[in-house]
Amino acid sequence: MNGEFLIGDGVVLIPYVEVNGSRMITDQLVAEFRRQAVKDGASRVLFGSNTFTGELFLRMLKTPSTLPVFLFRKGEASPSGVAWLNHLAKSHASSHFFFLKKVWGRESLAMGKAVTRYWLNLGDPPVKVLIGNIPSANKRAIRFVQKLGWKVVGEIPHMANGKAMTITYAVSQ
Repeated sequence: MNGEFLIGDGVVLIPYVEVNGSRMITDQLVAEFRRQAVKDGASRVLFGSNTFTGELFLRMLKTPSTLPVFLFRKGEASPSGVAWLNHLAKSHASSHFFFLKKVWGRESLAMGKAVTRYWLNLGDPPVKVLIGNIPSANKRAIRFVQKLGWKVVGEIPHMANGKAMTITYAVSQ
């Protein structure tokens, strides 16, 4: 695959962008990733249900204001995670992570750290602050971003579909 970045700790990051009329990752590979996420039951955590269709997922990733990247274990042909930025402003952006169960633990931490570093060096000038909104009931995700070095700002009640969200951020050094 062209345009891949070996970030360290065996993590390969490939932006989901179009170069010379072709995406760096095929829609078929994206669909396979989504199917595995549904099979894992993990997509329910991110999208609120397993009914977030492959078509909707592709459309979201291809939205011009969304900057997705796929994360791979070095030497593997199938992605283990996806992450994206949206709501970009001069110095900040909203960020999202999603990893398949097969890499939960040390590997997802390495991938999360790699994509955080990548994002905080993205652009000219680079993004200075990454913002995350995590359902407050998802304590595992909150602990995960804290292990990445993200800070918790607090909780906003009734923010998303009547549920509380925990606001987090990472800042460039």
